[in-house]
Amino acid sequence: MKKTNRYLQILLVLILLIIFLIIANKKMIFKIPTAEKGLLTVSAEDFNRGYIPLKGDFKVYDGIYNPNELNNINTEEKYMCLNELRRYDYPSGLVTAVLNIEIEDNYLPNAMIIEEIYTANRVYINEELISSAGSIGSTISDTIKEKRSNFIPLNLDSNKLEVVIHIANFDEISGQFERNIFIGDYDSLNTFHINRLVFKMLSVTFYLTLSLILISMYLINRKYTYLLTLALAGLMNFYYIVTHVEPIILFNIKNTVYHLNSILSTSPAIFSQFFSALTVLVLYKNNFVYNNLNKFIKYNVSFFLFVMTITVIFDEAANPLYILTVIYSLCLIVYSGSITLKNYIRTSKKSSLILLIGIMIYVLSYSNLIYISVMHNPYQTLGHSMIYLILIQGIFHLIMAYLIISNFAYNFLLAQTEESKLESIIEDRTNELKKSYNALLKQDNIRRQMIMDISHDLKSPVTIIKGYLELLVTNKIKDENREEYLNIAYKKTSYMSDLISELFTLFNLEIDNSFSREKENLNDLITDICSGRTNVKVDIPKDLELYCSEKHFRRLINNLIENSLTHGGNKCLINISTIRENSDLTLIFSDDGIGIHPEIMPYIFNRFKRGDKSRHENEKHFGLGLSICKAIVEKHNGTIECESIFGKGATFKINLKGAIE
Repeated sequence: MKKTNRYLQILLVLILLIIFLIIANKKMIFKIPTAEKGLLTVSAEDFNRGYIPLKGDFKVYDGIYNPNELNNINTEEKYMCLNELRRYDYPSGLVTAVLNIEIEDNYLPNAMIIEEIYTANRVYINEELISSAGSIGSTISDTIKEKRSNFIPLNLDSNKLEVVIHIANFDEISGQFERNIFIGDYDSLNTFHINRLVFKMLSVTFYLTLSLILISMYLINRKYTYLLTLALAGLMNFYYIVTHVEPIILFNIKNTVYHLNSILSTSPAIFSQFFSALTVLVLYKNNFVYNNLNKFIKYNVSFFLFVMTITVIFDEAANPLYILTVIYSLCLIVYSGSITLKNYIRTSKKSSLILLIGIMIYVLSYSNLIYISVMHNPYQTLGHSMIYLILIQGIFHLIMAYLIISNFAYNFLLAQTEESKLESIIEDRTNELKKSYNALLKQDNIRRQMIMDISHDLKSPVTIIKGYLELLVTNKIKDENREEYLNIAYKKTSYMSDLISELFTLFNLEIDNSFSREKENLNDLITDICSGRTNVKVDIPKDLELYCSEKHFRRLINNLIENSLTHGGNKCLINISTIRENSDLTLIFSDDGIGIHPEIMPYIFNRFKRGDKSRHENEKHFGLGLSICKAIVEKHNGTIECESIFGKGATFKINLKGAIE
């Protein structure tokens, strides 16, 4: 059902476009009086638009003759319309074309538009020179070729006009240009002239600006080939409209530039269609052409260059080949339209429907242009309607430009977003590296300090033991003092052994990554640890269970209790309680001892940090207890913190995340 609706939408759009072009054609292709054998008879009613083009047969004579000599020449008369003069062989390189006009009802035209597209010419009305393009000479070297348009006011005193045109065309360069002459009311022709001029300038500005923007975007990111192909299509249209579409203004095309423009005259229409179709095919990618893109471009460009060469060499004789090539290029546009149609049916994207409408407009407009060129050009209809049809084609390029620029902008925005994310990730990683580096520096400093502390703690007992052993070995100790010295050496050896054991415990906690935990009853565990200690109060729910390592958790509780008793004395009261929140548990140890001095509070979890700064080797406390506590808590995915008011006790809080099920 959805696909049917899409087909109906497309059919409706196509019907509306055809109706639009039929109405437009009726306004562009109108009845024009035709000259027969050099005579054009018109009435005032024929100027229903205020002007008419001069169509029909001119009398053509070989050679250059002045208007007053035409009745006395003996050369053969030929009859050709302006368009047929392109195919004339110019035996002497020079011709004179004559058209007599009789206007009924005493209507007097007061303006003329001459679109000068002959190699060189002069135009006379009633024996008065009113326009010239280039310079007519008797030889090819004396003739200057030029292309130019003129809008000329007329001051006639008779309703009979004799139009005489001198044409010089030695090398028979004609190109694919139109030849148009309009006569009529000044205001009507001026409006017609200005309208075409405005449309031409709008088209030229649009295609040039569009092409420059697309080329700039392509240079930013050459991955998007469709930007370049549409830019090339725009440049071809820009060149075509500037040099081929009347009126030509502000500049004249002369001599070498004229020859070059004539040679290149076959290229714009072909290559514009080719690159326009290629843009659509490259944009969608899912088609035969895109899959064989390099071969397609190589073969087609070679073929088009061949056609251009043949057209230049054989000029008008090669017109059928040129028309077929233009139709082939138009078929590429039709093929791109079929790809767009398939994409719309498959995806229902509005962008595909909009582009399909643009392609339809392009195909119908260009088909109409070819039809008028082939069927009506002898009557100069194309000169009147070409600029309007080309302007209609601009709708396709406008739609195409909007869609691909939007697509480019979207992709560019995604790239910018990804770039911003990448920058953010890099910044985060850089900060992490900085933190890791600072942590390593800190750890290095701790290790250095640890080595110094260990060295200090071991140096003194080792020195004492060594001294006493030397005295014993050398028999310098009296027999009554020998036992005393041996006891001192034994105590120092025990001190060293306990210190090394504590260091290994801390070291193993820090490097052990296979830390196993089991469910334990916290009340039973702490009650068992505190058994026999009358100054410890345990306030923990009897059914509270948590995941922990029993061995390490016992060490944690013992260390905290010993820490409180060491600094608060045996009379220090200790309270152990808990706060539960969902699966998290906070274990609280508080005492009413002397507390911790504010100066050492930030360092209490550092190795070898003692409440008493002096070193007493005969004590069994090495300043490693709280460091071990911290390591055990961290292995249980928790944190430990301390609060203390000096002289009023201390409170340790152990926060365990997810320890309770």
